[in-house]
Amino acid sequence: MKKNIIIGYTNSKSEEKRVAFELFNYYSNSKDFYVEVIDFSSCFDVNTNFKKLMLKKKIFSKTSLKLSDSNIKNYLRDFNPDLVISTNYYIDYLISYYNNINLIKTKVISILCEISLDHFNANLSNADYYIVNNKVMKNKLLKKNISNRKIIVAGTPTFSLDNLNIEEKGLTLKKYSLETDKPIYLMIANGHDYIYEYFKALVKKNFEINIIFISGKNKSLMTKCEEYVFENNIKNVLVLGYIKEIYNLFNISDVIITKPGTSTLIECMNFKKPSILLPGISIEERKNLKFMVKNHLSFKATTPLDLVKKVRISLNYKFITNSIQNRLKKLNNYDSCKIIYDLTKKLLKK
Repeated sequence: MKKNIIIGYTNSKSEEKRVAFELFNYYSNSKDFYVEVIDFSSCFDVNTNFKKLMLKKKIFSKTSLKLSDSNIKNYLRDFNPDLVISTNYYIDYLISYYNNINLIKTKVISILCEISLDHFNANLSNADYYIVNNKVMKNKLLKKNISNRKIIVAGTPTFSLDNLNIEEKGLTLKKYSLETDKPIYLMIANGHDYIYEYFKALVKKNFEINIIFISGKNKSLMTKCEEYVFENNIKNVLVLGYIKEIYNLFNISDVIITKPGTSTLIECMNFKKPSILLPGISIEERKNLKFMVKNHLSFKATTPLDLVKKVRISLNYKFITNSIQNRLKKLNNYDSCKIIYDLTKKLLKK
């Protein structure tokens, strides 16, 4: 008889949904499991009292339960899962509560969709296993008194490079008319205007590189960058807006310039690409930057002039970027989906 599995995510972070569906695709052909993906966002607004209550460890008071959605409660009772795989630790608390009141009796695997746990203050105690991206994160959890046997280092199952249908580098280079004899620096703005000053500082130095600048959905930023390139007759810069084939551009790039968002950093890790990190906006991003630099996984550029300096270093001292790349290979070289799938079989046999 097939075991029932729920893979749950919320809309608080895009990485959660990507991980959930990557796992769903991996599990979908299994003869042992029946799997459904559920958005738990309706159970709680992560910007209101539910989040505050959990961070204060006043978990599942009457106030917080009013925020949960009765449809989810009915669904859990009717589906009766044998296992919940969560990509947000709030879901762990919710499932733990329903286990405690005997609505369901399910195991929990919690995937921490993070790069660093330096910003992470939640009390973790509700899962059977925790999946973390790297050994540094595991050590952080050990300091939080989580049992060693419950912590599994498996990388992050954001995507499988084999399943992305990435085109050959030559085709991408030809499509964008890029010179093959120059290093490619991919600069990702994610719509943030402050990156324009970094962009100007870099392109006017006229390094012997190709620069691909992705503005994201910020059309005014894209226009400003295009005008700057045109007015200054710059030939080695390609300005793009929102683009769906971002992975093809990751594939051909030598160095990524970006703010330290979790999703982008996980992509850098999976593609084994050295990065130059611009100042973060949120607390999480600032902690991500600290983690990456402290562990010699990225350069840091705190100002536009500092970005120019770091690009020059990456060009003149190749051994540094090679060293970063080697560390990335050692840090995150896991078949994440297989590790979690094998853990699932082990857990449900008990």
